[in-house]
Amino acid sequence: MPIYYALGNHLIAKDELVEKGEALKRFREGKDRRFEFRTGVLESKRDIATFSMLSRGNQPFIEIGLGKPLTIWISSVYPADLPPKGLFGGGRGALVSSAVKSWQSFDMKPRALNILKQAVKRRVAIPRPAATEEGTPVVFYSPALVDRSLTLTVEMAFDNVDEAFFAAVGGIFGSAAGLPVFVSAAPYLLAASQLFKIGGKIGNSLFDSRAEFQATETINIDLPGPDLTAAGFALLTRSEMDEKTLAELYIPATGEVLNKVTNAPYDGNIPYVVVALDGRADASLIDFKATAASAALLQQFYNIREDGQTTADILVDAMKFYNDFRYREEAGKVKEQIDKADTDEEKKKLEERYKALVKNIQSKEFQP
Repeated sequence: MPIYYALGNHLIAKDELVEKGEALKRFREGKDRRFEFRTGVLESKRDIATFSMLSRGNQPFIEIGLGKPLTIWISSVYPADLPPKGLFGGGRGALVSSAVKSWQSFDMKPRALNILKQAVKRRVAIPRPAATEEGTPVVFYSPALVDRSLTLTVEMAFDNVDEAFFAAVGGIFGSAAGLPVFVSAAPYLLAASQLFKIGGKIGNSLFDSRAEFQATETINIDLPGPDLTAAGFALLTRSEMDEKTLAELYIPATGEVLNKVTNAPYDGNIPYVVVALDGRADASLIDFKATAASAALLQQFYNIREDGQTTADILVDAMKFYNDFRYREEAGKVKEQIDKADTDEEKKKLEERYKALVKNIQSKEFQP
């Protein structure tokens, strides 16, 4: 899947950034006055605040890095012609989901259910969940990153959905205190076959064997090589955009893809998802990381009854304790490494990692 970064008032492909990484570095450092790429030219460092992914009005994106906070959220979703035409001319149901895992993690991660709509139309952007709907655009949060690299996957799936299904999913959302529902590792299964009996007699279920759209991107935090990942907007598309189209588009502070001349939303043939990455600490999301980090446990213990309800509060608490235990155990190992460090530089890096691990521990019982 192609990915493009918002660079000021332009969009630039990742492969070109790799190719011209040194030139961008010189421009950022003020050594060069211009930075030229296939779809535009930058002549002012003010255009690239943090790499320059566009600032959010008067609130610029905050730099991300090891030991710093990281929030990832879905800014906008455009399905193009992916949704099949619905029965009697109506729209089709849509699911937008996401998953994030560390580069050292071998196991596949369950998908977080971010947006669930009963009907969406072709060439019309899929809005974020309304205040009266279940779901959240938030994909990931960590108060202090401890992973040198993350892998992000975002998917869109479409099909007919019956009201009973939405009632079932709504009950799960409510029980989970508003956090995303984490579906199982098997593609688009909600961990209980009973759920599929709800709509089995009226047509296909929402969850097919695969998604119509899937985009995966690597988020490098502290790895050697080109320094590409920075705070701001990133455009994930199903196929490459030609240079002419790319030169006509930009991502404003609203996080959607617009035409530079008309400011009209993009309505072309290529489906996309825009994600945002920001390093600002957010106390309201402090529990999000704990739930997401141990989401795989939901596969084993979620008990979805036929009416779609489940008592998830105890499970969420259990996952938080599990997550805290894991961080506390790793922090203890790092503490031992600090005492054995051979150089001041090595000791400093280990101390930064130790502080980051401790920041992720939410329960007082596990605080060192």
